[in-house]
Amino acid sequence: MAAMVDHEHLAVDIPEFNIPPGHHPVAHHHHHDDEQRQRFRQASVLRRSVSINEEGTTPPASTLAPPSGAVPHQTCTRFFRSGSKQFQIVDNPDELPPCNKSIDSNGSETEFCVMGSPQHIAALKTKVLELQKTARDAEDEKELARQRAEQISGELESHKSDLLRFTRTLTNGSSSTATMVHPSIKQYGPIDMEIMPTEEPNGDDEQLSQIFWKKPRIRQYLIRHTTLIREAEERTTTWLELLFDLLFAGIVAILGSAYIGTESPLDLPQFSILFLMSIRPWVDMVMYYNVFASDDVAQKGFIVWIMALVVGLGINCTEAISSTHTIFIVFYLLIRFSFALTYLSYYPLFPQFRASLVQSALPSFVSAVFFISSIFSKEHKYSLWWAGIAFDYLLNPCILLASRYIPWIPRPVHRLAVSIEHLSERNGLFLIIVLGEVMVALFYTSFSATPDLSYVKAVLALILALNLAWIYFDVDGSRQEIHAMRRHAWTGITWNLSHIPMFGAVVLAGVSVEVMVRATDDGAGDHHADAPGGGHNFSTTTYRTFFGSLAVTLSCMTVISLTHRSLHASRLSKRVRTVARMAVAVCFAALAAAASDEHPLMTSAKCVALAAGATLALVGLETWSRLGGISRHVQGVGTQDVKTVTEEGNVGGDCNGMQ
Repeated sequence: MAAMVDHEHLAVDIPEFNIPPGHHPVAHHHHHDDEQRQRFRQASVLRRSVSINEEGTTPPASTLAPPSGAVPHQTCTRFFRSGSKQFQIVDNPDELPPCNKSIDSNGSETEFCVMGSPQHIAALKTKVLELQKTARDAEDEKELARQRAEQISGELESHKSDLLRFTRTLTNGSSSTATMVHPSIKQYGPIDMEIMPTEEPNGDDEQLSQIFWKKPRIRQYLIRHTTLIREAEERTTTWLELLFDLLFAGIVAILGSAYIGTESPLDLPQFSILFLMSIRPWVDMVMYYNVFASDDVAQKGFIVWIMALVVGLGINCTEAISSTHTIFIVFYLLIRFSFALTYLSYYPLFPQFRASLVQSALPSFVSAVFFISSIFSKEHKYSLWWAGIAFDYLLNPCILLASRYIPWIPRPVHRLAVSIEHLSERNGLFLIIVLGEVMVALFYTSFSATPDLSYVKAVLALILALNLAWIYFDVDGSRQEIHAMRRHAWTGITWNLSHIPMFGAVVLAGVSVEVMVRATDDGAGDHHADAPGGGHNFSTTTYRTFFGSLAVTLSCMTVISLTHRSLHASRLSKRVRTVARMAVAVCFAALAAAASDEHPLMTSAKCVALAAGATLALVGLETWSRLGGISRHVQGVGTQDVKTVTEEGNVGGDCNGMQ
């Protein structure tokens, strides 16, 4: 029987067969006695063109075409299963068993066919189609497995997020379902909070710090002004920040000495403007370290660069009114531009925070117009300086408040926020630094064999400094139901800005104490103890500076206290206690204003004793009022649910009103 192979039909039915050019079989008509030989020749060509193994894979194209002149090697899959049948391939009809079938010991039937025969070709077609269907099914299963893997990954991330949200506390006035509460919630008040996953791998801090540059990490931010996303760990002050603070200990010391103790002392407006400009780099560094984290070599180099500029700013600050005016402005602008350009360099790295980054950099460029103009307009330099300082300190808070009350001002969805615990710690540490000026002023060279009046004044000044620290840390800085930064935008901004005049006032109190401790009361007026009978007298300027600075310090502490919502129950209401504090501040201000230009109202010893006694009375009042109230708080208020306002316009949300 003739067994011609229709290869064109085969190519259409099985497109996977890639028969190289020049190897297509050509059918030739022969006589009946040559038909068997022709059929084997065609099978040989087919085996060279397509060789499919048991797994249904096609060998590389290089193996399909034999080398020129080589005798084709007749290889083929000798045994395969197609559908429900098993096939055994033989080379010639003589090898076929009876009935072309056999049954093994297991009862499996095997069908035999001659290589290249129509039965062989049909079985191969069936096998190829079967493998194609199996491959498609495998691809479908692979896609389903991929989709299932994505679904499982999504569920995993969702559950991980739920696990991290165990610190989440809702501000809807109901009890939180969280099993644990983040420490900042307990200390500073409730807020809608979520904890961001840690992005940095755990490892040796020393190894991480050796990285030259890595993308900064935003420590915390707000979503729609209500939800705070922050790191899990609480922020603490680093050693580099402490070193940075020590630079300003030197700056405030030389500014204070320039105000009292030089032949041409600064007046109060001049001291105020130089202090505000000199302390501005500290404010910038606090906010930068508060919001961004990278801890790489580049960041440390940036901080060293700022420290070098601060040194240049400090050594030129005392004579900035006259001879070093231009170089002082240059150093100031270099510091401001360095921070502004750093924020703008983060613009492409954080697309969702671009509005906040531009807002942070904007005051530097606006105020620079006034400071640069002051270089060329010396007669109006004070007015231009005050205008520049106003933009530096107040532009961002005004933009923040305007975005809340003016509808057409856009409110970004994502906004940078501050870490309250870090900012509170930094303000407290800087207060300790400026109080250190009072501590340094206590020491003098004594020529007396017994304790003298100057020693008594030094002890009284020590009590005064401790009282101020007690009021700030143990009264105003103690536990609040809601911290000012978390209570409202107005309270957050007020709390931030109130620290600046308080720092300056404490510096002036310190330099006044230095003069008063060294002064002796010999009946003819107070003189420096280091220069008996001469030297700088305890003048009306020192007297007014001492009481005026204490009045400003207590007033600022009162404002800071009022911005918080206190958690303590007490015998006396907060209103009564703040009225008492303001009454003392008003008395100090009245004493400062009542002095004549010739002589102070009292001696230096009486001044220090009066100030120490009045502040000690305030500390005693605060302590007594809370002694009986703490137990009531523990028994009653402490078991109640902590609540806060929920209106979007009334939520402070860790506002960034200082930057």
